[in-house]
Amino acid sequence: MKDNFNVILSDNIIKVSTFSSSILILFQAILVFLLFPKLPPLVPFLNSRPWGIERLYPKQMMFVLILLLVVVFVLNNLLSTGFYKRNTLLARILSFNSFMFTFLALLAFLQMFFLVF
Repeated sequence: MKDNFNVILSDNIIKVSTFSSSILILFQAILVFLLFPKLPPLVPFLNSRPWGIERLYPKQMMFVLILLLVVVFVLNNLLSTGFYKRNTLLARILSFNSFMFTFLALLAFLQMFFLVF
């Protein structure tokens, strides 16, 4: 298994997207931990809903979103590791998909914080 990770990290696309995703997840976790005491009890979590109480969720849901990001990141990278020798393109797509999911989650976090502050 360790050899698979070394082979994968030799691919520049997968290496850049993996490290970028991990940095973005770390940045989001730090942002949530620093701003958590300043958040109101309810935050606008679902921005696709109309204005009102349907959009608001407890601020603890921020941690659920971070946990979801970590699960998607780990799952995509494990799948990418498994598929790399058989299908390099699929492994790259999975790794880049993880980065895009993390980046879009960062934008959602920033939108939530800007709506609150």
